[in-house]
Amino acid sequence: KMPTQGLRLGNIVPDFSMETTHGNFDSFHEWKKGKWAILFSHPADFTPVCTTEIGRLALKYDDLQAMDCLVATLSVDPVKSHQDWLNDVVAHCENEIEVKF
Repeated sequence: KMPTQGLRLGNIVPDFSMETTHGNFDSFHEWKKGKWAILFSHPADFTPVCTTEIGRLALKYDDLQAMDCLVATLSVDPVKSHQDWLNDVVAHCENEIEVKF
């Protein structure tokens, strides 16, 4: 059951479709079916704190994949903005990371 105050850690996220940097998906639940997933929400692309958080998450991505955990980030911005921002994230991390999610 969905809480009236919004989502909390451990809640099941309502299903939704998504347009992503890796293509379009009709169902979040089908995309993650049978796996753990981290849904990382940020308010907007090119925000300083989110840039560093995405960079840190990119550093841990291979470890998460080894545990069969999927990662998705979510914001209100269009995919083109995400693609441009991810280039900025990589540059901010001195080009030592690859954002694979």
